[in-house]
Amino acid sequence: MLCIIFINFINTSEKNPLYVLSLTKNMDQLTYDGNAIYDGDRVIGTISMSKSNIEINGSVSIILKRDKAGYSILEDNLPMGRIEKNLKLTYQGKIYETERRELYDFVTGKTNKLDIFSTGSLSATIERENSKLVVKSDLQFEKTPFIVYLAIFSRYRLPAYGTRRRAQALPSPYKEAYYALIIAFFAAFVFLSIYNYNTLVYTFVLLILIIGQFTVYFLGRRKLSEK
Repeated sequence: MLCIIFINFINTSEKNPLYVLSLTKNMDQLTYDGNAIYDGDRVIGTISMSKSNIEINGSVSIILKRDKAGYSILEDNLPMGRIEKNLKLTYQGKIYETERRELYDFVTGKTNKLDIFSTGSLSATIERENSKLVVKSDLQFEKTPFIVYLAIFSRYRLPAYGTRRRAQALPSPYKEAYYALIIAFFAAFVFLSIYNYNTLVYTFVLLILIIGQFTVYFLGRRKLSEK
């Protein structure tokens, strides 16, 4: 009888460390929705962001501490790894990464799926579904690296400014310019975030790139209407 009560306590207590360990080893799906991360229908953490940190708090406690090369990963205030500016992630000595072209396609909305690899093999896939981000895998996997990825990609639960459909509607050279500005926006966003530039400079640069995108788009549409 005592054994049954103990097992039930492990399965139902979010704050119990054995519950957290069981999540780590047996989870096959995570979801980001409405600023929270779910395991099934259970909230395991909510995301908050500041100029220097990204924090995930709940039954898990993870802090991404910004530095010049990316973020260091603290779990329960202990250093566990880091994520570089190219989004290569190291956790307890294990490396996770994605293909650069697929990363660009995911951020800009060309595709809604992003594969994450570890030691050359597919570890899990992040998919964009109805304004949510879902981590899926046929394998059991460590949850922390993918909670980190969900926190980083939470900005992209919707595609970045300028979708592929918009760009395809434009004639050359407007289409090429539009794509170039999307790339420039993403590069500037990552660079300025990592190197912690003055907020005014950060806002000004991104605003100019956004205005540039819409200017190119409307000039391209006007060119089409003249034909």
